[in-house]
Amino acid sequence: MNKQKIESKYWNPYLETLDYEKIKRLQLRKFKDILKYAFDNSLLYREIYEEAGLKPEDIQSFEDIQKVPIIDKKYLINIWMIEVFMEMV
Repeated sequence: MNKQKIESKYWNPYLETLDYEKIKRLQLRKFKDILKYAFDNSLLYREIYEEAGLKPEDIQSFEDIQKVPIIDKKYLINIWMIEVFMEMV
């Protein structure tokens, strides 16, 4: 079986040549998918989002992403420390 190597400057020509608006729509859809997955599958993330008054369906535009709380390592460590302290009391 003889395979021809196809030379291309793109790894994924479809995605890498999308126009700007299609890329933005794809990015927003992917962000919403990840947010919904975290909300549906993680009690911790659900609690954080609910505390912020956020539901996945609230995100309809890039401007809405500002409503999502930033969750970094420091934030998670603080939550863990509060839980450990509460167990000790």
